[in-house]
Amino acid sequence: MSNTLVKIKRSAVKGKSPSVSNVELGELALNTNDGRLFFKTTDSSGTSGITTLRQISGGTGITEASGVLNLDNTSVTAGTYGSTTVIPQIAVDAQGRITGVTNQTVAGVSSISFDSANGILSLGTADGSTFNAQLAIDAFDTDNLDEGSS
Repeated sequence: MSNTLVKIKRSAVKGKSPSVSNVELGELALNTNDGRLFFKTTDSSGTSGITTLRQISGGTGITEASGVLNLDNTSVTAGTYGSTTVIPQIAVDAQGRITGVTNQTVAGVSSISFDSANGILSLGTADGSTFNAQLAIDAFDTDNLDEGSS
């Protein structure tokens, strides 16, 4: 490796990139309009190319520090949520990140009863709610039955 100084070519034309033929090995090219930096590479087979370095912008919830992209902390505690008696309720932001998780109690059935005089089926739940359904069952006799070939 020689002690040659790094040469920098400059362009202020938006979108302009150097070609392999106008950049030497060890020379840098800078587009001051786009903020992109270019350099020439040559692989072991002698094939040359231009590599572009540019700023990466991650958008909402993504930050960069010392060349490392980081997801902003969403304040969700790592762990396992839910069980046989609670289910997780998950909040998601516009970027698809989980921003909140809470456990919600499942109201299981605690009682069941049937009032045969009125045809009302009642279900009681663990949270104190009661659900009623009225069942209409008409009386049948053998005139209503399809007997087939009997």
